[in-house]
Amino acid sequence: MMTQQEIQTVFLEMQQLVKNSDALLVIFSQSALLVDQDASSLKKALDGGEKSLFNYLNQALSNRPYTDLESFKLVSGLVGLFDRLVTLYETEGQKQYREVVLTLAWMMADLDAHLDMIYENASLTDLIAKIAGDTSQLTVYDGAAGMARVVHAMAPKQAVLREINPQTATISYALCQLAEIEVDFHLQDSLTVNEPSHQVDLVVSTPPFGMRIPARLAADNDYLKMFNFGNNIPTSASDSLWIQQALFQLNNDGRAILQLAPGWFFRGGYDGNVRRWLIDNNLIEAIIYLPENIHTHTGIASCILILNKQKEGGNIRLIDARGLADSHKRTSKAVLTAASNQFIAELLTGDKKDETYCKDVTLKEIHERNYELVVNAYFTQALDVASWDLDQELKALDRYQTAYDKAREEFNQLLNSL
Repeated sequence: MMTQQEIQTVFLEMQQLVKNSDALLVIFSQSALLVDQDASSLKKALDGGEKSLFNYLNQALSNRPYTDLESFKLVSGLVGLFDRLVTLYETEGQKQYREVVLTLAWMMADLDAHLDMIYENASLTDLIAKIAGDTSQLTVYDGAAGMARVVHAMAPKQAVLREINPQTATISYALCQLAEIEVDFHLQDSLTVNEPSHQVDLVVSTPPFGMRIPARLAADNDYLKMFNFGNNIPTSASDSLWIQQALFQLNNDGRAILQLAPGWFFRGGYDGNVRRWLIDNNLIEAIIYLPENIHTHTGIASCILILNKQKEGGNIRLIDARGLADSHKRTSKAVLTAASNQFIAELLTGDKKDETYCKDVTLKEIHERNYELVVNAYFTQALDVASWDLDQELKALDRYQTAYDKAREEFNQLLNSL
């Protein structure tokens, strides 16, 4: 197996070979999969030079799902990239090759070069995998899969993945193939497509923060019919829709682990009605309040909401993880260490007890607080409200709304072309 230093050297080579960094990951993921599936044919194509390679790519990608041939036309150095990957495949063998290229892919993702994609923070990925526990015999659903990094970390028996962004879907699908994950993958907007329930064991998702959705596009979907909240759904209620969709996808014993922006935990109106229903029906198992500045795309602190259809007991476990992060040396982003993630996981299971960070709150206490689940209502630690700029965060949310609208337009164009 290659050492970490050797993998780092290959990573730097890949960056040099593909000059257009914005296209690096989408090209690399497809290229790595092509080599994995037919290294000998690619080697022959490489012998004929760049024209021969493009002829091969045209033929090889034309009948494959979730590919992006146009991305290959944006860069130079493709012959060198494929030659390096073929050499890697031949020297390491298929098993080691797959492990190396997946490691390289996550390194590229951490660069956050693609401004219209949201990547999961690696430390959060580790935390969610620890919370999920052993998923080797489970079917997992993610309606906003992104690169499916969490699913890779969990290694479930089967994954049902949905993604709205075509370029992200290309990357995610290729990496799932390389990881040999049995996957049901579709390019779609999970909130507006009326999809039947897959009756999965676990839903894991980090849906886009601050997303607005025209209510009429989701109003008649089956996942809303199990709730009696009426059809007056505001455009700002996407967090609640993701929660309702998650519950709809679960089987009767299932759990859901969702990352949400903090606003859902105290807003009234439709969100308040959904929150009250979840509390009254004893479906909220726990909430983990995460540190600020932990996401690549915003400094806002998010929360992990854990739902359980077979929850034991009537209390809700609240974990205050805001003070458990370190600062990343290069990006200054908050990072949860392996030790912090283990501590949080043990607080969640009850293996550790520390009232500074963890409280079991009764439904009576929650009722007295008007069903609000905001962190400051239960923990006294002061938030550093000056550490983020509201104007900048609103601008960031606007950028991601624009990216979402662009992805929806591309998705509709793709549908129309079928």
